[in-house]
Amino acid sequence: MWWPDYERYSTALSYGVVGAVYWTFSVSAISQAAPANTVVGALFWTLIGIAGISAVGSGWVFAMLGLRCSHSLLLGGLAAATALIAIAPGSWPAIGVSAIVYGVGFMATSGLLAVWSYRVFPDQPSVGFSATVLFLGIGAIVGPALFGALADAWNLHAALMASAAIAVAALSQRPPITTAHEPFASDGSSRRKSV
Repeated sequence: MWWPDYERYSTALSYGVVGAVYWTFSVSAISQAAPANTVVGALFWTLIGIAGISAVGSGWVFAMLGLRCSHSLLLGGLAAATALIAIAPGSWPAIGVSAIVYGVGFMATSGLLAVWSYRVFPDQPSVGFSATVLFLGIGAIVGPALFGALADAWNLHAALMASAAIAVAALSQRPPITTAHEPFASDGSSRRKSV
């Protein structure tokens, strides 16, 4: 059943919105706060990329903490990273922390969505994940347009804070409960269990 799995689609949609808004507007906010510093953007992107490499260990984290706890940590991290840029775009420590937290969170969340999709559709993993990517793509298209209009009407601070609120709202979604240390259990019932 595809449509009853609305929580995964909602998370993917939110992830697409938050990710696209961050990619689109974060450097603009930083540049506006420090217009004379042309190096900050390059350093910002470099930090995000280096931090993202650490997401190769996300499978271990999912196995240790389960999808629900991992989901909360990752979406909370994306919200915090986005809010930091909104609140303190001229602060080097805030920019650095935001880039690192976002780099890890963005890459690991894509992995979480893949695992979540597999557990819901163990017999059709590619079809199930394609539906997830569809919703992610919708969020990535709609997010910058809507939040760009908000930035025009108000400012980048308001747009980024609203995007952080989307990530916070996504915390209410509930991935399936997983057994600790058994992220790829062959028992289909454990994949579909939700409480």
